[in-house]
Amino acid sequence: MRRSNLSFRNHLTALGMLVALPFIAAGAGVSTLYVRSQISSTEDQLAGVAKEVSGAIDRQLGGRLAALAALSFSPQLQEQDYRSFYEQARKTAELFPGIIVLRSADGQQLVNTAVDWGEPLPRSTDPVLREADNRAIRTNRSVVSDLYAGTPAGVPFVIVEFPVKIGGATYLLSGMVPPTSVLEVLRSSTALREQWRLVVIDRRHRIVARTVEHYKYLGTQASADFADRLADEHGVLRSRTLDGLDVVNGYFKSPLSGWITIVSVDGAAFYKPLHNALLAVAIIGVSGLALSLLAAILYSRYITPPIWRIREDALALAARRQVQPFGTGIRELDAVSRALASSSEALRQEHQSNRVLINELNHRVKNTLATVQAIAAQTLRGANVDPAVREALESRLMALSNAHSTLTSHRWEGAEIQQIIAQAVAPHTTPDRIRLDGPPIRLPPRSALAIAMGMHELATNAVKYGSLSNGSGLVSIAWSVDDGSPRKLRLQWHESGGPPVTSPRRRGFGSRLIERNLAHDLDGSATISFQSDGVICTITGEVGSAAQTGGLRR
Repeated sequence: MRRSNLSFRNHLTALGMLVALPFIAAGAGVSTLYVRSQISSTEDQLAGVAKEVSGAIDRQLGGRLAALAALSFSPQLQEQDYRSFYEQARKTAELFPGIIVLRSADGQQLVNTAVDWGEPLPRSTDPVLREADNRAIRTNRSVVSDLYAGTPAGVPFVIVEFPVKIGGATYLLSGMVPPTSVLEVLRSSTALREQWRLVVIDRRHRIVARTVEHYKYLGTQASADFADRLADEHGVLRSRTLDGLDVVNGYFKSPLSGWITIVSVDGAAFYKPLHNALLAVAIIGVSGLALSLLAAILYSRYITPPIWRIREDALALAARRQVQPFGTGIRELDAVSRALASSSEALRQEHQSNRVLINELNHRVKNTLATVQAIAAQTLRGANVDPAVREALESRLMALSNAHSTLTSHRWEGAEIQQIIAQAVAPHTTPDRIRLDGPPIRLPPRSALAIAMGMHELATNAVKYGSLSNGSGLVSIAWSVDDGSPRKLRLQWHESGGPPVTSPRRRGFGSRLIERNLAHDLDGSATISFQSDGVICTITGEVGSAAQTGGLRR
């Protein structure tokens, strides 16, 4: 899996963020839960106040119903002495204050404390009133009506009714309650807070009382959307008031009257604690992240230099330089530094052992080659062998020995191609007759030995038969290398200015050495072309990787 190449500072920054984010998230969660708990508590309080105020209104209405119930047992009423009952009802009405009316089942008023006795009384036909009358007769229980225009002047009223049996017929004893009485209950509520609004609507969703601008909105119909959402007996909901204010409402429906008492609070003020808490969490979170980033940057200045120092030690170890341990202040990095120093010491000791071994081996190889040369010289000298053969053998052994000496001087880690070629052809001619052209290339030991022997054979042939056999001929040796892996060497030996060349009838030892052994050692090919103007030898082969050919082998 490929990973992004980020600096240690970036990783520390990311770590700081990863550490800070859970705390910020936890803080945000706790703050949100706390604020939501407070909101839920406030919502419960809104609904509780609505229930409390609704109960206070029911107690007021219940008191009037109780007064009507007491009047219903009046002997004057049962004897249908309406004149005497009128006086009794007037005294009771003064306690409310309010108006008491006695009506028959068809709505005909028999007693009305709002007018003088003896004046003609009308039949009540208001649909709201008649609906309340029918409900009281049907259930035979007291009822509370919705808001209606109870006077000729159209002033809104509500009534409480009590069904009464007189002489086997049902009559309705009712008390008219002005909305201001309900408003007084709202305003006197001990649970009312300054920023809260209280509204009471009847079963038809018309406003009976309102603590803000009561007279402006008295009798106004609540919006259909708002009314439809008041289906439950109690609850909390959001809405917009008739004067355009977004509010949160707690409401409670009275079991006595069916009216709904609503306690409202401004929505912006209601949710302000939540917004403030979230804002505080955001500020704390951003500040925490900023401090985390700052801490990561400051700490990276402390921890990054030792890491770069360890990198430099690793590079020094790769270059076979001595590495010393150092203190970083971080246990794991100290362990890495000690490990690098230990590896450096181990490599140093191994290198010293290898040098001793290589020196001993080189010494023995040189002695062996010298012994071989001595044996060959003595053997050939006493065997009546052609001096040319003896010279060729000795020169080949010398070329091999020189190549070994060059590699030995480089610890058998390779040698520069130009040095190998120059050393191989030096015994055969002067430098002004050899032209070398090519880039610096370090040959592996096997390739260096093969090239040295090949150049020796070509130079020997050129001295005997080719361009180096006269005083004016030249030899051009050019090479190049590609950038593949492994790298491919191309080397060309080109003679010019010598005597005319003819192709030999048979291949000698030198030709076979080049075309077979040299090609084999280089894993390539070698061809010798005997052109009339000079010999051309083209050699190709592998010379190792870029690290092997461009520098010391590690």
